[in-house]
Amino acid sequence: MSRPMALAQMAIARPSPALVASNLPFDLGAFDPTTRRAAEYLLRPDLAFPVLPAAVAEVMALANSPEANFRDVDRVVRQDAVVAARVL
Repeated sequence: MSRPMALAQMAIARPSPALVASNLPFDLGAFDPTTRRAAEYLLRPDLAFPVLPAAVAEVMALANSPEANFRDVDRVVRQDAVVAARVL
């Protein structure tokens, strides 16, 4: 399948912003303009949040664990070069 065709099919599969807004349990018009713009942006059907690397998710889990220590975090960070570079 060609790239333009694939993109066209993806566009067809996404609901329109008006449809998304109409299915909300609250009225966006009730918010102040800044909050409304932020909500409209975050509720866009084409918005995709980046996925956290597995190492970041594991460090977050370790941070919430009372049994974890710095060596555990160090072990996880060393396994992911991008995360290690950001930590440094």
